Amino acid sequence: MRLSEYCEETEARLPGMEKILLEFSPQALVHFQEEVENILERLRHWKHTPEALDERDRRALTSLRKALATLQARADQGSNLCLGWRQLCVAAGYTSQGQPQFMTTDSSASYEG
Repeated sequence: MRLSEYCEETEARLPGMEKILLEFSPQALVHFQEEVENILERLRHWKHTPEALDERDRRALTSLRKALATLQARADQGSNLCLGWRQLCVAAGYTSQGQPQFMTTDSSASYEG
């Protein structure tokens, strides 16, 4: 299988992976994590392949990168939502710097609407 074919196949699977994020269960998150690890492992394989990338491979990688960035944004939004719910449930409030009390992850700092 060519790199471009793998990227296209993986990009086609991303909407299904996004749906996994909507499931509120530990098993769903484990499944999502396993999928991401499989994708990364395959991409690492091509990183160490001596053959040069052609234009089709580059376009496919760029498209996959954009799709993964969208998936990352969805995961960050979900993380921020969960942090917000947690903060509301315990009525934690804000720090003296005006930050939510539970700012414990990098993803919560990246949320901009």
